[in-house]
Formats: sequence, C-alpha cells, structure tokens
Amino acid sequence: MELKPRQLEILEAAGAILNEEGVGGLTTKSLAKRVGFTESALYRHYASKEEILGALFQYLYAKMEERLPPIAAMTAVAPSERLRLLFGNQIE
Repeated sequence: MELKPRQLEILEAAGAILNEEGVGGLTTKSLAKRVGFTESALYRHYASKEEILGALFQYLYAKMEERLPPIAAMTAVAPSERLRLLFGNQIE
C-alpha cells in the first residue's frame, strides 16, 4: 500500500483519535485539528471519513501481513509467546 506522507499522517491521527475517543470521537473536524489543517484540506487526500477508515483498515492489514511471517517463523519460541508478540505488536 503506497501512501503519501500526508495520507500516512492522517491515518496515524485517525488511529490515535479512535484509540483515545472511540468511533464517536473521529470526526473530520477533530481529525483536521489533530493534523493541523482545515477540514477541506482532508478532502484533498480522502473523499470522506469512510474512505479514511477504509484506508486505515487496509494500512493495518498490510502492516500485519508484514509482521506475521517473521513471528510465525520463530519456531524456537513457544506458540503462546508468538501470539503475545503478534498481538502486542499490532496494538503498538
């Protein structure tokens, strides 16, 4: 998934808001304030809040696909520890 720096900044801010305030706290107004530009500037990068959420899920999925194989390959590590590593990494 190719993201421009501003798109990544928007997704990271959206993730932070979701983590701190839940879905109800994620508005284009709160997101624009978090990244430091106007609401209309958000629409240069994403067409809607729904598109931002979709891109965030795709980004998280892609990152998980990057992290899963190395952890799964740790055959010397107990399965329970590998699961802990995987989920701990995802939460971070």
